[in-house]
Amino acid sequence: MRAAGIGVVGAAVLVASVLAAYGDTVTMANGDRLSGAVLRMVGGKLVLDPEYADVLELDWEKVAGVSLEEPVPAVLEDGTTVELRELPTEDVALSDVVALASPPTPPPSVEWEGRVDFGWAHAKGNRNTQLGTLTALARREDPARYRLSLLLDGAHGSNEGEETADRARVEGKLDRRADQSSYRYFVAGAGYDRVRELGLRVEVGTGVGRTLADRPGHLLTVEVGASWVRDRFEAGKTEADAKLRIGETWERQLGSGKSLSQTLALLSAADEMGDYTGEFVLALTNALTDRVSLTTRLVDTYDSRPAPGTKRNDFTLATQLGLAFGN
Repeated sequence: MRAAGIGVVGAAVLVASVLAAYGDTVTMANGDRLSGAVLRMVGGKLVLDPEYADVLELDWEKVAGVSLEEPVPAVLEDGTTVELRELPTEDVALSDVVALASPPTPPPSVEWEGRVDFGWAHAKGNRNTQLGTLTALARREDPARYRLSLLLDGAHGSNEGEETADRARVEGKLDRRADQSSYRYFVAGAGYDRVRELGLRVEVGTGVGRTLADRPGHLLTVEVGASWVRDRFEAGKTEADAKLRIGETWERQLGSGKSLSQTLALLSAADEMGDYTGEFVLALTNALTDRVSLTTRLVDTYDSRPAPGTKRNDFTLATQLGLAFGN
């Protein structure tokens, strides 16, 4: 009898030690007791890791009680949060609880960020040359939903008193995410280019885009859509056309604070493919500090049918000092 008593006590101690190792206990409505680690309860499902089996999902309506090794936050139907180790209690019924675990972390605030790049060059001697440039880009993004960007770009230059650059453009663009790699975009902008005798260009368009590569240090996207474009020339002539719009963006981190980016935008008349305009931008950026950078930017503006007396290609090469803002 004494040996049997010692055996019973030993078995009880062993069971108690095993239950203690499992930590949390869940009692089901049918009387079953399950031990393990309660991971969370959300959406009417209690997730339990029993350690001796695969993770279980239990219907909360079939749970009669919960005993926890450590108190956890319980979110109630009225939106309040209390810390509990036992359920139910005198004040809280199981049906009052909508979630067990920490309240969801609020998503990070979506703020504007971007940079302003400006440059100025003046040479006097054999030739009197000057060039001023300004590029400002602001962006606000929720990666799972949208990206909103605003662009301001302009340049003014002269050589021996003759204007070599006099243009400005403002553009707003909204990308609405369809899935992880696809999106629909909406774009609207206006600008002028007096060297090309373009007094005002207005564009409104929409289309689809796709991210072909998106990994650390490398981004490649392409876009296809349609735009309505209205051009008013300084000679008084006005043209309005539906145009096919093709866009492409490529970015590459080169290490040590250096990056290379390239963008291409083409607008082609829908009824005549030989009539098109395009802009190609290649930029090499070197970060001087977290907020200050130095960028060498090449801009090539092309018009397949330029105004009389102007060339098809218009190149601008500038070095700009940039100041970043936002996150």
